[in-house]
Amino acid sequence: MKFPLLTTGLCFILATNAFAQLTGTLKDEKGAALPYANVAVLQLPDSTGITGAMTNVDGSFLIPTPTPGSYILRISTIGYTQLYTAAFRVGDSSFKKDVGVVILKQDARTLREITVKTTRPAITVEADKMVVSVAGTALAAGSTAFEMLEKAPGVFVDQDGNIQLNGKAGANVMVDGRLTYFTGKELQSYLEAMSAENIKEIEVISNPSAKYEAAGSSGIINIKLKQNTRLGLNGSLNAGYQYNGASGYTAGMNLNYKAGNWNSFLNLDMAERPRLREGVMIREFHANGADAHFHQLRDETLTMHTPALRFGTDYDLNARHSLGAVVNLSMNTMDRAFYSGTDMNDRKTGKHTFIEAGNFNDNRSTNHTFNLHYNGQLDTVGTTLALSIDYIQLQNKANARYENQYQNLNDNTITDELLRTYNPGYYHIYSANADYSMKAWQKAKLEAGLKASHVVSDNELSFYEVKGEQEELDENRSNQYRYTESILAGYVNLNTNLSDTWKLQAGLRGEQTLGKGKPEASDAIRKRYLNLFPSVFLTQQVSQQYQVTYSYSRRIDRPNYRSLNPFIFYQDPYSWAEGNPDLRPQFTSVFQVNQLLHNTYSLQLGYAYTKDFFAEVPEQNSEDNTTVYKERNIDKAENYSATLIAPVKLLSGWDVSNNLVAGYQKNKIFLKEEAIQNSQLYWMLQSTHNVLLPLDLQLQATAGYNSPSNHGVYQFKRQWWLDAGLKRSFMKDKLDVTLGATDIFRTRDMRGDASYNGDVFRFVNYFMVRSIKLNLRYNFQHGQNFKARNRSIKLEELNRAGGQ
Repeated sequence: MKFPLLTTGLCFILATNAFAQLTGTLKDEKGAALPYANVAVLQLPDSTGITGAMTNVDGSFLIPTPTPGSYILRISTIGYTQLYTAAFRVGDSSFKKDVGVVILKQDARTLREITVKTTRPAITVEADKMVVSVAGTALAAGSTAFEMLEKAPGVFVDQDGNIQLNGKAGANVMVDGRLTYFTGKELQSYLEAMSAENIKEIEVISNPSAKYEAAGSSGIINIKLKQNTRLGLNGSLNAGYQYNGASGYTAGMNLNYKAGNWNSFLNLDMAERPRLREGVMIREFHANGADAHFHQLRDETLTMHTPALRFGTDYDLNARHSLGAVVNLSMNTMDRAFYSGTDMNDRKTGKHTFIEAGNFNDNRSTNHTFNLHYNGQLDTVGTTLALSIDYIQLQNKANARYENQYQNLNDNTITDELLRTYNPGYYHIYSANADYSMKAWQKAKLEAGLKASHVVSDNELSFYEVKGEQEELDENRSNQYRYTESILAGYVNLNTNLSDTWKLQAGLRGEQTLGKGKPEASDAIRKRYLNLFPSVFLTQQVSQQYQVTYSYSRRIDRPNYRSLNPFIFYQDPYSWAEGNPDLRPQFTSVFQVNQLLHNTYSLQLGYAYTKDFFAEVPEQNSEDNTTVYKERNIDKAENYSATLIAPVKLLSGWDVSNNLVAGYQKNKIFLKEEAIQNSQLYWMLQSTHNVLLPLDLQLQATAGYNSPSNHGVYQFKRQWWLDAGLKRSFMKDKLDVTLGATDIFRTRDMRGDASYNGDVFRFVNYFMVRSIKLNLRYNFQHGQNFKARNRSIKLEELNRAGGQ
């Protein structure tokens, strides 16, 4: 019943707009029609922009009549002198006006071409977010979105792909305002399959308002893709080569087409990306009188093939209303070979064993995402309505073979073992949301919205021991798990000016969660909770150059669906990971004070308190010398942080963006009836230099340093790195050639430990991020600038599904 009513209401709005109109036709001095010119309606006496339209192919335009008042039309297009019409007065909603044929004269100043080259800031600061420029930078060429994300100030990624922001875990990653629904390794794989050359900028929002999903305790990282800004046909072709110990390639095509009321795009990416790892794992077992030593050398080769197709279109029904659709189709094929040599010496029992192991994984996953959306401006004073419907289907098939050879170093006997696993799974995610905004009073804006989502996930794990030609099912390590979850959410958000110097934004979001997990041959596990998430932002404009914002918000992180899965994921004879269906969501309260000087320099002070913080805990068993990795709720986590952004212009062609994050992280956890506190003072420094060199060369270099830090029970050692890239354009900027190098001194290795209760757990991993890249991009375009529709969509469930 609601859907027909909504459709009828929409038709009524469109029909009403068809009767009262401002019309006219635009031509040049030769009588030729001027399509896609801008016609703006300005209200007198202060020339405030009220509404507008773009001329059609024949030069005509049609604009719904504004509310009663006095107006003029401003008509402009590139290459022609801007023109203002005579003033006219609108009496009522039935008013009509035809300005006839308007002639624009060519602007003589555009007949001479002037080229000005300059650098642009790598980081800019706005009142509620930090924006990192990516488009056109030398380091973006040939890189992945994941690599660019690691370069964002305040971002730290651990060895499992978990993202921390300003020292806090729980950052949600969005693409064009749409949550990716990935976490951990799945998020890493997804972002590694996305070309950074399609990214415009990265937004870092450390304390989002109630309008955003409540998920993401440390904030939101929004990756904004490039959008079409030209009429006609335009786009680019790119190809690249990378070497990091193994060879890889990238290739892609972007097409955009704007004609009349249609704006369509198509992106195609193909890549073969090698990912190599070298590592060492050391464990010592001393609890309960044990005395054993585990030393493992690791060598991993992983190759990903990632074809992806993304296309969509928007249609302008009229100047105020548009409909659109976006489709994403992608496939990820991953071949992995993981070799390890493990020396296991149990001095208490006298058993000394050396294990040579090979893990071979063949994973195939597909992702189909479909979106329909409507954007409407319901009147001339800023009332808007946005509707979005999404369906996501994720499917994956994972086959693994584990070859183990045990050599008893006491008597030199050798035993072979062969294991196989089959792990298919799927996710179906349905989501719909509506966002409404209106002018509440003279200086106030009211926003409200609803969202409903439903997730169905089903995973199966079959574990086999292979003996001869026979495969025997190991029922203790096999399982099937089905999980369904529904979330109903609503929010209201108010923005208002309290005075000339004070602004207030206050909001409240409510989310009802209904979940049900059903392991095979076990009782169902039900999750049902309703939570409220308030947010308050109070901004003081101390002077024209100095602004202070005080903010508070409450946020939630739900466990991703993989973490709730009770499966046992085999790694080697002495190590495996295990899901935890009893995981509870974690809740975080965030307090911040953000100072902004000259709209350039920013100092943000913050405190965050997290209850039921969940983190991976390696539990070592001294009885059989095994280690089980399991995510669990620890007692609490506290974080004190300060973030400073200070750009500097050294020369006219040399800009430097500096970012410093300092803080204190404190975690408290109870393990084996013992309270363990993991505290650490940390700081992260990053400096990015953009330099214009002779011969039209552009240099971008980024140097970074991370001090020792912590997460959960882990302590991470310091790391530093230097990346650099050179870019030069040819053929009147149509062809870009880029040469880049990452981790030039091979210093960005991951070192850490998690030692407690007398046991020792240490590791070193280097993911071969040192690489050299050569990339070519050819750009073709034709037309004039126009305002592209925003295709941002907000989803959250897929982030926890481990795929998009």
